[in-house]
Amino acid sequence: MRDMFVIIAILAIVFGGNFFINKHVNETGNHFLNMMETLEDGIKTDNKEVKDKQIYELIKLWEENEKKWIMVEYHQEINQIEDLVIECYTYYLQGDKELFEVSYKKLERNIEDMQNRVKITFTNIL
Repeated sequence: MRDMFVIIAILAIVFGGNFFINKHVNETGNHFLNMMETLEDGIKTDNKEVKDKQIYELIKLWEENEKKWIMVEYHQEINQIEDLVIECYTYYLQGDKELFEVSYKKLERNIEDMQNRVKITFTNIL
């Protein structure tokens, strides 16, 4: 009977922890993508101060999330996301909407994939 309680406690810790990690990754990923949408909407603005402020906020958000995401995702995947973030804000600063949108869609796909890989499902376990 004692063994059963230990097994139940371990399963509760694993699934409970996954619930909170999954929730955090979904919230931060969606917040990050919302910020990228804001950049997409303002890409044609000529106000350098506004662009610099938005890029500063984006980089700050990335640095906060990268440290947490690296605990649940492979380092290579986080590096790909970081490369796409750099591409996006470079195209944003240049005002190149078409290239920004291509990089943004790749970034969106990578973040959504990361959100799906964090979940404990039979597919992810197998």
